[in-house]
Amino acid sequence: MAKGKNKGTFHVLGPPPEEEARRNLLLEVFCSFLGPEEAAQQLDLLLNRFGSFKSILTAPEEELVLAGASEQTARFLRQSTELARAYLEEDAKSLKRIFDTKSACEVMRPKFLGRENELMAVLLLNGRGQILYCDVLAEGSVSSVPIYKPRLVELCIRYNVQTVFIAHNHPSGLACPSRNDIVATRHIQLSLKGIDAWLSDHIIFAGDDYCSFRSMGLLELIGQSLDEEWLREIEAARQLEQSLLYAEENGKEKPRK
Repeated sequence: MAKGKNKGTFHVLGPPPEEEARRNLLLEVFCSFLGPEEAAQQLDLLLNRFGSFKSILTAPEEELVLAGASEQTARFLRQSTELARAYLEEDAKSLKRIFDTKSACEVMRPKFLGRENELMAVLLLNGRGQILYCDVLAEGSVSSVPIYKPRLVELCIRYNVQTVFIAHNHPSGLACPSRNDIVATRHIQLSLKGIDAWLSDHIIFAGDDYCSFRSMGLLELIGQSLDEEWLREIEAARQLEQSLLYAEENGKEKPRK
């Protein structure tokens, strides 16, 4: 057996360099308004409770306090997240044109950073893919479509929009469409069809993940069902028109087939 080799020796690995750098950054910032000992204690409590830099920054203010952070620390972290969101939203505007769902995600994702509640956001484009409007449309469940649908139609008419992306988030769930999401998309697609605007995609964000109605084939299926319903309504209107004309000419209702 070769000498100099210590079998059974284990080395305890420390945290990855990037994680240690983030910890030191937070500690340095905490020390700007807390004493060094209190800053280190609060940081350790938060890391033990939330497990990561990202989870600390996106945690609700009340949860941070319950985990052991002072109210001043919790307020600072919330404001830091809001500043980061504002920066990312402004940076996203540097995109000259939106060509597809991927580029739409880059613009819309910052709207949902650190959000605790479900939001509906809208991105409106002209015919060349240039951004005309991008903002949160409503706060609350996506099933509240009767509340925000008139506002969406109003914005589309005001900006003379041709292409629309909508997005909402699942704060504590999976990036997977629910029944309410599908029904709401159908209502929105029908409303946009009436003003000659096109729903390019409905995106659902959940943490770092997202799903696209278009890539899943749901938009096409919804569009087909709307086209069939539209044809049925046209046929019903045609039959009613014929009945009214017959009644006017003959003084009685035309027998139905």
